[in-house]
Amino acid sequence: MSELNFTGCQMGVEGSFRVIQLLSFHETLRKVTLNCVPISPEGGEKLVQVLMENIRIEDVQVRQCGLPDELLLKIRKILRKNAKTRDQSRSEKMHQDQRTDKCHSERSLGSMFVLERQVFAE
Repeated sequence: MSELNFTGCQMGVEGSFRVIQLLSFHETLRKVTLNCVPISPEGGEKLVQVLMENIRIEDVQVRQCGLPDELLLKIRKILRKNAKTRDQSRSEKMHQDQRTDKCHSERSLGSMFVLERQVFAE
């Protein structure tokens, strides 16, 4: 499961806080929508903490949840920062994979001669 949509669910601030708590443990979750679900100030701060810990979450929608504009801005900034971190990690991994492939595919004539002698030694 990569997306959860709780838009308009009647769970109250306690329910939304529990959902936010669970986000930090979910490995495959990428998008969460909590539009029109009341979120307490504590729930908003917990959401910020969860997003800083779980950089795999790519999108969070919290329209009309009662969160102050400053907190919404903070959430957007964290999501952008996390996206940059994910992109850098992917780029570094691709670069590392390319270097590994290059090391395995390029052999000098000397190493090929040694390999040939080992294979056809008998």
